Amino acid sequence: MNIEGICSRIVVVALPATSVHEGARLLREHHVGALVVIDSRQNSRPLGIVTDRDMVVEVLAMGIDPSKLAVGDLMTGDIVTVNASEGVPETIELMQSKGVRRVVVVDDAGALVGIVSFNDLVPYVSEALAGLASAIIGAQAREREMRA
Repeated sequence: MNIEGICSRIVVVALPATSVHEGARLLREHHVGALVVIDSRQNSRPLGIVTDRDMVVEVLAMGIDPSKLAVGDLMTGDIVTVNASEGVPETIELMQSKGVRRVVVVDDAGALVGIVSFNDLVPYVSEALAGLASAIIGAQAREREMRA
């Protein structure tokens, strides 16, 4: 399965000039933990990502007024992206090697397709592991029957 089949296609986006206060409101309104900062409404090329943790640690904990800072100032600019056609194992490997919990999914032109997080991958991986466990149990039962 490719990552496009698992990723969330509903992505909360903002322009770089959006205030951190407005960004936090968007996260709360949509019940998500990350905001993808895009180039413009017409060109949905991702420029960076801002998480709820970024807002708390870098803005609130430092006593900065969130209405005076833009998400473009706070975003992680070296955004980790994966092509929508990549497989799940490759995406997990990328997340592990880059040390990120979320990856932005893009098409061949670099336009935003979706976002995938650890939370999206856990059910998929759990199902695959359950299938492997079932296969092991079945193989053991088959072997016992053959040797009896």
